Parts: sequence; C-alpha cells; structure tokens
Amino acid sequence: MARARFAAEATSGRRIYEAPLREGLLYSPIAPVSERVDPALSPSLRAENPDLLAITIQDRVRRRAPLGQLVHRRGAAVPLLVTALGVAALRAAPGDPVDLSDIRNIGKGSWAKLIGDSDAPHLARRHVVAGVKRLWGLDLVRLKTPNSTNPGFDGWGLLTEDGEGRLYAVPRGGLTIPIDFWLNCWVQVLTPPEILTYLMIRHLARDFPASHRDDGVGAPPKVRRQSYGVTKTSYATLNELEEYGLLTRTTPRQPGTIRDDGARIVDRFRLTDDGLTKPAYETVTSVFTQNLTPARLGRYDPVEAFVRSLQ
Repeated sequence: MARARFAAEATSGRRIYEAPLREGLLYSPIAPVSERVDPALSPSLRAENPDLLAITIQDRVRRRAPLGQLVHRRGAAVPLLVTALGVAALRAAPGDPVDLSDIRNIGKGSWAKLIGDSDAPHLARRHVVAGVKRLWGLDLVRLKTPNSTNPGFDGWGLLTEDGEGRLYAVPRGGLTIPIDFWLNCWVQVLTPPEILTYLMIRHLARDFPASHRDDGVGAPPKVRRQSYGVTKTSYATLNELEEYGLLTRTTPRQPGTIRDDGARIVDRFRLTDDGLTKPAYETVTSVFTQNLTPARLGRYDPVEAFVRSLQ
C-alpha cells in the first residue's frame, strides 16, 4: 500500500532521482569543551549526583539535531518526518515551499498509508497524531489551529529543521538521497536508529568523497554520538544495513581497537545504492528469515506489528 501511494506521488509530482535534505536535520557540530563539561560530573562524583547527571544528559540530547533527538523513542515521528521530506521533494522544486495539507492522517492516500501503518484506523490515527505531536514539540511542523483547546493535527505542514518556525522549502543543495529510498519503502521498513545511522554514512560520504571511494567512511564514538546522536546501540544497526545490501563494510571488524599512535580504529563502510532499488519489505523479510535472532527482534516493537507490515 505504501509503495503504491508513493508511486502515485511520483507519477503526479516532479520526475526526480534524488531528494535533497538539509544536513541540519541530522548533524550538528560538536560544542566547545567549555559548554559540554560540568566539573561536578567528574567520575568520582557521578554516583553522588544522579539528578545532576540526568539533567546533563538531557541537555546533551537537546543539543542534538532533530533526528538525534527523535530517534531514541519509539513511534511514528521519524518515519513521518522523513516521509514528508520525500513527498516535499516530489511536489516542489528546490527553493519553493510545499503544500502537504491535502494529505490526511488516516484513510485512502493518508500519512498512515505512506508510512506503512497497517493497524486498524483508530490505532493508525493514534500513531500518526502521537508522531505529529512530537514533531510539533520540536517546531518541525505547523498545525492549523495550534493555540486552540483542540489543535488540528490533520493537514499539518513542514517547518525548517532549525526550530525557528519558518515554512519549509525544498533545499537547493545539501545531502541528497536517492528517491528509491522512498519509492521502494526503505523509509517505512528501517527502524528510526537504522535511518539515522544510514543517513550518517551518507553525510560522511558526501563530506569525504575520496575516503568513501578509496577506503570507506566511518566516525569515532565522540563524533557519531555528539554530532549525529548515534549511540552505541544505534551504531550496531550498521550490521543490519550491511545485510540489507545498503552498505558494504570495507574494514575488518575491530571493535575498540587502538592504533600505536593512540587513535581509535573505526569501522568503515561504502554506500551501495543498488540496494535501494530492491523492494525493502522483501529484502528485510529474507534477511530476517535467514538470521532471526532475539537481539534483532528486540529492536522492533511490537514485533507482531512489524512482521505483519512485511506481509
């Protein structure tokens, strides 16, 4: 259903091969040390200040780019946002605003259909509205009647990712993603951490094209955690992305290995865009059938709904 809905958008919209996203969606520079370090949180005092530690962690999360803030809580917010950005690229030329107000939350041709939510209508609506509320909380969408006692969560529109409340316009440049990412339903099938980690590799490949071509790209823990919001758990999803055929590992698995000069050896990957041309549901179903582990299933909640969506 989601594939047919996107095909309809592509047929009626612009003929494009890539969709541009602003890097501020997933990347933020590392803050200066003076802004990040709290002397009260030295290793010897952490156990004595759990409340202070929690506040500091929350502050670090708020410093992340939008995807890094959204990705670690389950729900529809990430697929809704990334789906809307793909639809926007199909509907509007770079530099132009986009109108998404005709897409309802549930029903034929709705956001629920676009993100592949196969639950009953009342549950699908609950999922979409919960996702819109999260996006609204980060000033990523505008509502019809935001100040009323019953805000209109239908017919919402996109705002820019900087939180300044400006109407979204398709960027003229930035991080480009093959449109097959949407047309073949990868945005619906990948979990939010997988989406973020995949976009991180694409961003690194854009910034370091020679390294990507020759040796692949990767990021040390500090960069991926603070600049992208990719935690250790999220980073592990690179294994799935490799099995799905979206990435190729270019280095042996050497977790935590330190070179003689003290630098950490990081895993490196190269993008495999041919993988995006394959139907996501069938590809993921095949991988899961061959290697269905408890740890892998634990990343999907609820598992039954995920498996049902693949059928």
